[in-house]
Amino acid sequence: MQPFQGTCVPSNITQTRFILFSGLKQLLAWEHFYRNRRLFVSLAIALVSGALCWGVLHARGPTTSVFGGIYYGADFGWSYNAAREFLAGLDPYRFPPFINYTPYPFPAVLAAMPFLILPSTIGAAAFFGLSSGFMSYGLTKNGWSKLWAFGCCPYWTALQWVQWTPLIFAAAFFPILALTVCIKPNIALPVVLTRLNKIMVLSAFGFLVVSLVVFPTWPLHWLKSIGGYQSYFALVTLPGPLLLLALKRWRDPDAKFLLLASVFPQRWFYDALILWLIPKTRKEMLYTAAFSWVAFAWMLMDGREIIEVGPICVISFHLPMLLLIMRRKNSTIEN
Repeated sequence: MQPFQGTCVPSNITQTRFILFSGLKQLLAWEHFYRNRRLFVSLAIALVSGALCWGVLHARGPTTSVFGGIYYGADFGWSYNAAREFLAGLDPYRFPPFINYTPYPFPAVLAAMPFLILPSTIGAAAFFGLSSGFMSYGLTKNGWSKLWAFGCCPYWTALQWVQWTPLIFAAAFFPILALTVCIKPNIALPVVLTRLNKIMVLSAFGFLVVSLVVFPTWPLHWLKSIGGYQSYFALVTLPGPLLLLALKRWRDPDAKFLLLASVFPQRWFYDALILWLIPKTRKEMLYTAAFSWVAFAWMLMDGREIIEVGPICVISFHLPMLLLIMRRKNSTIEN
């Protein structure tokens, strides 16, 4: 029987094209779904972390400064309170240096201003939730396994103190967040310098210029008020010199990053969060996150002085990252 004359019998070439276009369509649909799922997961993490942060702050209550002032919001609370005082015509750096008083650079005050529309505790929790959301979205760019970074001890101490480190962590994925160099340069510089591009330079320089326009003399005021800052340098804190072994893997960008992070001053557990940019696999994330809680166990049993914090941070955070880098094969480094 002859086929109906109006029927179009596709050739092999047409069938091949049809299959290719169908496969491409399905691939794009999956990519779109994956992006949406990343966004959903990141929003969920932002909400949960913000709620947990609010719960911790609510349970803690107000913080009394060494000069008698009372503020809410832990470390972010200083920026929040300073923003409110600056808008009221007060100098945020009017207090003299003190051992437990270390104000942030003025760009931190500018960054806190949008949160003044919220009460201080809610504003601090919203800031931390937003930072965690950016961190999550960046981590899930190539899969879900890196979300185990949220299980490390430095992240949870950052939540406890409402720190800037999750936002600095996210600067590795969002170049515009390089402006955090102006807020916490000792932690943000290793992240930015090892990933430097034009957007990062413009973002950081632009934010610095804006801060100088708003408050031209803030660098002088700030430098006078940080004389009491306590810190440790991982590279020269025993057993920190072992980190020099990373020079044997100098072709690995993570080795450069680890060494650079070890030469800047750090203060407490939360400052080491950026080191979780180094693990690449699920196992690496799990092992380093689990071992990081050794520092927390030490904190429960021993003192809290900075001179004591340095060695346990090097042991719990820096040396495990060095071990990961040293175990990598040369072919992995080149890839």
